[in-house]
Amino acid sequence: MKVLDILFYVLYSTSNKTNKSIPEWSTIIAISILFSFNIFSLFVLFNVNIESIGKKGFQLIPIILIGLNWNLFLKKKRYLKILENYSKQKTILYTIIVILYVILSISFLFIALEMIAYLGLVLISLTVIIIIAQIMGEK
Repeated sequence: MKVLDILFYVLYSTSNKTNKSIPEWSTIIAISILFSFNIFSLFVLFNVNIESIGKKGFQLIPIILIGLNWNLFLKKKRYLKILENYSKQKTILYTIIVILYVILSISFLFIALEMIAYLGLVLISLTVIIIIAQIMGEK
């Protein structure tokens, strides 16, 4: 569970810099999307018949993950304990690991889908977004 706590803390800290109203929901959605990317990548990697899952199945996966993450982090306000626990620690290593996880999750999805030509554009865009978020958060 500690790995998920670290992931939540780092993404929350980044989201909180630009989204002051509901950073916990932004974090839940980001984690759910990343997990969805991982699941979709595994489907492709293991040659799962995508047609058998169907459009509704692919729509349900992120929704189910959002529900599970809501239950894990927001129910009983567990996320406040995570924030309190990790705010006392130096988290630069955690931040680097989470950024690598995000980049690798997105990269692996594009590689699995054989869309390598678009991977560079996506990674550059992601880098620019992270830089902008960091700059806006410092103001």
